[in-house]
Amino acid sequence: MHGVDTMTPPHLRIVIWLVAILPLATAHPAVARDVRAEVAIVSDYRFRGLSLSDQTPVIQGGVDVEQDGWQAQLWGSTRADGDPEGREIDLHFGRSGTLGGLSYEAGVRAYFVTGAPVYVEATGQLSRSLGPLRIATELGYAP
Repeated sequence: MHGVDTMTPPHLRIVIWLVAILPLATAHPAVARDVRAEVAIVSDYRFRGLSLSDQTPVIQGGVDVEQDGWQAQLWGSTRADGDPEGREIDLHFGRSGTLGGLSYEAGVRAYFVTGAPVYVEATGQLSRSLGPLRIATELGYAP
């Protein structure tokens, strides 16, 4: 059967697509890329000080790819908001670098949580090192 897959949730289709292209993103040896992957079992999924797993263990994992100051991240967790069937998938795209003596970082992150609307936030940060100190300011916007 050809056509649009209506049985797979849209955020899961994004994850499947990203996993399918990951080997292509890391296959070209002439271009330097930094690829990292992580998997963790944590006793409580906390986000900004709040328990999102009802203080129960969850499995989390992600893949980060960086190249020439560009960043992409795919991250997921088995539970969110205390729902035993809940899943969370986060996608992040950003850029970092330096301008004169300032370092910058800017990006957009989308949070896909089972049964909830998509939450998107954009952030930007400027920082400067002064001897052993690092002074930074960050601005975030969530429409």
